[in-house]
Amino acid sequence: MRTYPMGPRVELTVYWLDRPGVLGPSASVYWKNQELLRLDLHEASPHVHYGMAQSRLWHAGGERIYLPETPIETRAGFAAYQINRNLAWCFANHPDPQVSVDLPDHAVLQEAAAWLNECILELDRSNRR
Repeated sequence: MRTYPMGPRVELTVYWLDRPGVLGPSASVYWKNQELLRLDLHEASPHVHYGMAQSRLWHAGGERIYLPETPIETRAGFAAYQINRNLAWCFANHPDPQVSVDLPDHAVLQEAAAWLNECILELDRSNRR
């Protein structure tokens, strides 16, 4: 697992999953140790969980949006885009209004997105040897 601090109470983590039927990188954004966004960028059935705190009010596993099975470079770029452009939605729609105060500024989001893209590609390279 690798971690990128995005603020005093916000962090981005990237990790590799290797279980039956699940192989590949995942990334999560946490606010005060509460998962807000998860990107499961596995080879088979990659998917995204937006607004984890909100969707768990309805379903324990949260809602997921499936992505096409694409090369790792495409999935890494997609993940970076989510951090840079769509993470704000998870903050804005959280049931606790305090979370929106901690949304990282645009420069931090851009840096985190670039770090995430490179980290996913590096994890993929190192786990495929």
